[in-house]
Amino acid sequence: MARIGPERIYLTAFRIYRASFWFLLGVAVLFEVIGTLGNPYANVVFMVFLYLAMVFHFHRAILLGETYGFKDLLRNPASGQGETLNWAFSFRFMAICLIPAIVCIATIYWVFQNAGDAMRARENFGYIAGVFAVIPASLVFLLIAAMVGTLLPASAVHADASLRRAFQRGRKTFWVHLILF
Repeated sequence: MARIGPERIYLTAFRIYRASFWFLLGVAVLFEVIGTLGNPYANVVFMVFLYLAMVFHFHRAILLGETYGFKDLLRNPASGQGETLNWAFSFRFMAICLIPAIVCIATIYWVFQNAGDAMRARENFGYIAGVFAVIPASLVFLLIAAMVGTLLPASAVHADASLRRAFQRGRKTFWVHLILF
């Protein structure tokens, strides 16, 4: 596995994103088209799956230097078996995102419960509550990313993606990541 040092990771990421411009444009258009069609709950599930596949492939592209096209979004060409997605990566991704989502929902619930009737009657109250809820959810995500942020890259390249090992790696760089984010 080719290793990219911290001094080159942003340059490599920029190169990969630039090379993937049409791929990203196609995914963005697909997100917009899906968002306007049919059942909103089914749309959310499909969009999460599409985003998950895209994040998985970009982790592999940055860490391993692999290139992907739109047709590769739903498979892992490096496996040689046509694997649709690394399910260990999917599980870890959903677990990492679920905790901040719960914090966000709990904060919105708290805001709605504690706001006065005059405030709730405002037309844009839902937006205000949503913006207010993003702050604690972002802080929780930041802490999780600093502690166990190596879970996703390790899982994407089939390395040791155990929680214990992620905590060990995260302990070495916790404060650096917290400050850089």
